[in-house]
Amino acid sequence: MELLFLLFLLSFLAAACPPLLNDFTYLGNDTHTTADLVHGLFESDKTQLGWSEIVTKTGYPVQVWPLGVVPYCFQQPATREHLEADLQEAWRLWADRLGPVGKESGHQLQFFEYVYPPNTWPYCYKERKNENDPWEWNPNVPYGVATIWEALVRVPGYNPNAVVGWIPQNWPRGQEAGRMGIRVNLQQTGDYGTHQAWIAALAHELGRFFVHHAIPIANGMSSGHVFGFWHEHQRYDAAREKVVREGRHAMDQVCADSGIAALYDFNEIKDYDTIDHLDPGSSVIGSPWYWRQNFPDRDYDEASIMHYDSHAAHWNRPEEKLYVRLAFWYHRGPDFDPPKYPNKEDLEYVYTNFVPSEDDIEGLKKLYPWTGPDQ
Repeated sequence: MELLFLLFLLSFLAAACPPLLNDFTYLGNDTHTTADLVHGLFESDKTQLGWSEIVTKTGYPVQVWPLGVVPYCFQQPATREHLEADLQEAWRLWADRLGPVGKESGHQLQFFEYVYPPNTWPYCYKERKNENDPWEWNPNVPYGVATIWEALVRVPGYNPNAVVGWIPQNWPRGQEAGRMGIRVNLQQTGDYGTHQAWIAALAHELGRFFVHHAIPIANGMSSGHVFGFWHEHQRYDAAREKVVREGRHAMDQVCADSGIAALYDFNEIKDYDTIDHLDPGSSVIGSPWYWRQNFPDRDYDEASIMHYDSHAAHWNRPEEKLYVRLAFWYHRGPDFDPPKYPNKEDLEYVYTNFVPSEDDIEGLKKLYPWTGPDQ
């Protein structure tokens, strides 16, 4: 069953943009029991922002980059040749809207190539004379420098992806070479139709890299949380209280089945449940299945660059609108009451946003506020 679950995760994440378990080098198949996973959720650090890494049960939240400084290095010379121009173009989508670092702009986020010691090899890995030479980390590159990787083999459905945020050194393999970074396959550019869409995809990954992702919800709360971030930490005990109060299911049922867990807004289980799965949207077996979220007190930022468009991993079927990754309600609005079972007339495709929205920029400024002198 663990193998089936792992295959389910791998097939789902192939089209997603974070690497499996937020770690490019994670190759193990050891898992914990459901009880261990849930205990990890309860015992993790109750910070306002963070992702509890419950598979290895470290409990550390995903963190922003220290002082807003994000240095990077290229894997090898060919990587720079192939990716540097596109990477810089994607960064400019953010940088032009953020403005220069300082009090006036209100942020201190910096993204730049690591400055090497004079007369040294300027890449993440040592020079390789032949293809069969081993990959050895450049000792002049310290921990905390992100790696720009070029994935040489094109995998269908494998989009650019990035490790989310800063990985503390006391995480498992925290000091391992290349622990943080972005992987890009240049042959994937044709899948995006236009150069503009490709650059927007890279900018999306940079946004994830800076810990800014997932359901982009603007809410005006004074806590500073302008968005729902990737795996934003929530109060999991609220779900348990609801289960006990309603008395319809036992907690072991909730923890084993993401469909039941969704009834109690315990959405984290969807990535970690322990039952066997068949894809309910498959053309071979199953029926339409919808994962709906409703936040009547908040506005969804439709202009955000940080959500999927409907084309991402879409279903190639006549009733395609009912099977896409993300769709808008056609009659959405503050007083809209969504139907229990939508049809295609109720939905509207989500299209690619080519630049960060105002709320995207505001979100990064809240993650990386200016902390320097007032003058």
